[in-house]
Amino acid sequence: QKTSMDAEAQPQPQRLDAAPAAKRQKTSDDLWRRLGSPRSALAPLVDQSELAYRLLCRSYGAGICWTPMMDAKRFVADAAYRRAVFEDGAGAQADRPLVAQFAGDDPATILAAARFIEDRVDVVELNCGCPQKVAKRGHFGAFLLDEPEVIVAVVRALKRGLACAVGVKLRVLETAAATVALARRLEAAGADLLTVHGRTRAMKKCGFPCDFAAIAAVKRAVRVPVVANGGVERHADFARARELTGCDCVMSGELALAHPRAFFDGDAGPR
Repeated sequence: QKTSMDAEAQPQPQRLDAAPAAKRQKTSDDLWRRLGSPRSALAPLVDQSELAYRLLCRSYGAGICWTPMMDAKRFVADAAYRRAVFEDGAGAQADRPLVAQFAGDDPATILAAARFIEDRVDVVELNCGCPQKVAKRGHFGAFLLDEPEVIVAVVRALKRGLACAVGVKLRVLETAAATVALARRLEAAGADLLTVHGRTRAMKKCGFPCDFAAIAAVKRAVRVPVVANGGVERHADFARARELTGCDCVMSGELALAHPRAFFDGDAGPR
């Protein structure tokens, strides 16, 4: 018997404003409260933040988890890929709240991908943070930061067409003012959640400090929930990042991968 994740069940193209009003996401004002006001998050980690690891991190106190980054074009076209990256059991009660992250640049394609799983996740997020060469070749991730109109078009399409909330994960730009301007533009387009990595695309991650001040500037400038990403090397850094940024939640990737107990264990982290 075919399921909604099978290729034959692929949703037919619809107008971007076709979602009935009753299905449209409520305003962002109470989003974080409805998600349980999580204070720590497991980052999207390719080939890592899959269902089993998400459940492990949740058992240690992660309040919200991200799926690995998923290729929107492949997700629409390939049922085997869908089953591989969004497994049976993903989005079940034990795996919530959950953010599904997609990579891509075409609003209609990303919307079609998200519609397969919009009833099994709490937020669909556009990846605008990946700084790797594959993202440059594929025209996604942090390389979309040079084309904010593309990001805005995707956010608008998702907001109009989905029942769940819409998010964007981005990196800070060269100045805090530019980052704030982009964040405000995304909020105006309909983003319900922003996740901000405190390093520029050029910095990637190695050897550069996290710009908590720029993340804090974004938090002060928008009304939607903001998740801070970067600079978490030990358990105590969760509280430190919240204090420095005022953000609703702090995300961990590399630390969580090496020490999943770091979500609650003050002894977890590098020695």
